[in-house]
Amino acid sequence: MKPAPFQYECPRGEAELAEILASRGSEAKVLAGGQSLLQLMNMRVLKPKLVVDINRIESFHYIREEETSIAVGPLIRHRDLVKSDLVRTKCPMLSKAVRFIGHQAIRNRGTALGSLAHADPGAELPTVMTALGGELTAAGLNERMEIVASRFFQGVNQTSLLPTQYLQEARFPKIRAGEGHAFHEFSMRYNDPAIVTSAVSIFTDEFGVVTRIRGALGGVGSTPVYFEPEAASLVGAIADEKAAADAAERVASGLEPPDHLFSSAAYRKELAVHLLKKGIMEAYTEAVRKEM
Repeated sequence: MKPAPFQYECPRGEAELAEILASRGSEAKVLAGGQSLLQLMNMRVLKPKLVVDINRIESFHYIREEETSIAVGPLIRHRDLVKSDLVRTKCPMLSKAVRFIGHQAIRNRGTALGSLAHADPGAELPTVMTALGGELTAAGLNERMEIVASRFFQGVNQTSLLPTQYLQEARFPKIRAGEGHAFHEFSMRYNDPAIVTSAVSIFTDEFGVVTRIRGALGGVGSTPVYFEPEAASLVGAIADEKAAADAAERVASGLEPPDHLFSSAAYRKELAVHLLKKGIMEAYTEAVRKEM
């Protein structure tokens, strides 16, 4: 299959990119890694009149530590996150999740911000961004907007990004003292798209008592589903197997997953319970170990 005819632009700087999108954003698509965009174009699901290739913009390639977060630029590939010691030590959930993304060839080309902009509700990085309450920066001609994850993802492959804007940066909150991270997913085959993804963050005190739990589930709605009050039964308790199972059941009870040819809504709920219980125990163990 081949894409419909399109024009091609390759800006060398952010100002040039912003000008192109300001004048032709409604008929354009931004190309970074192309692992989602090019497939959709080849199937003619998308027929942009203009493709704007940002791979020559050198300022877009960075992973930077900030006071409370890890900032990621538009040209950071999944493989860059896998190899980054900064990401592994400062945001373990992100480091764990990115290893599940596709195959090696996909991780070599696909970009973190491209995955976020694609907004697949079952994908790894939208789930992590939602679980940690991360922030994104959208930019355009003479404008710059900060968007929290809960407002960025609007539906299946839909975001709050305007046609005249591009995703300039994503910031993943750093892990804090007494916090443990876990990420799990289930797919039919290794490296296949996930049916359900689960990201969990737990905080404990010096006695091993849970002081906060938060997280997100992917693949169970039109956007990643954030949970915190639903798992509040764990707060003030020790997270043993029974407590973890009870909390997982409470979270799953409020879900309304979509039916799919290969995975019913009931099946996705069962997967959510299993992955959540596993994630709660792993994140709790990691948090307690940090307090010792």
